[in-house]
Amino acid sequence: MPMQAASPEAFATIRRRLIDKAASDGTVNDFGAVRSIFFRDPDGLEGEVLIAKASLR
Repeated sequence: MPMQAASPEAFATIRRRLIDKAASDGTVNDFGAVRSIFFRDPDGLEGEVLIAKASLR
């Protein structure tokens, strides 16, 4: 199940931290109503962080 960022600022912070830890390349995917970032945890499992586009307004 994807994780939901609490705010656009939190989404940006999470994205930056994932990039800094080389867990993500930072690509933001546009899936219509949401934007997401995929990442890999230390065990190699894939995760996703979402932000609703309505939150970006």
